[in-house]
Amino acid sequence: MLAYVDDFSITVASESHRGNICYLQRTFTKLTDKGKHQRVSFSVLKTELRNWGTPSQRTPHATAPIELDSHLFHPQ
Repeated sequence: MLAYVDDFSITVASESHRGNICYLQRTFTKLTDKGKHQRVSFSVLKTELRNWGTPSQRTPHATAPIELDSHLFHPQ
C-alpha cells in the first residue's frame, strides 16, 4: 500500500479476481475505520479500480464490480 495523507493506493494479488475483491473491500473498511478515528476522510467518488491479468491466467477477466462505501466501481 502507498499512502499520503488522504490519498492511497492498495495493490493485492491472489489466484482469483473474487479473492482480490474481497481483500480490497476488507482493507478499505479497515482504512476508513482508522481514518475516522484520526478524523481523516476519503473521497470514495475519486476511487478507481484497476484489474491486471496475465495472458497465462486460467480465470476469466474480472467484470464484477467492487462495492466501497455503497458505491460500485467496475474494473477498467
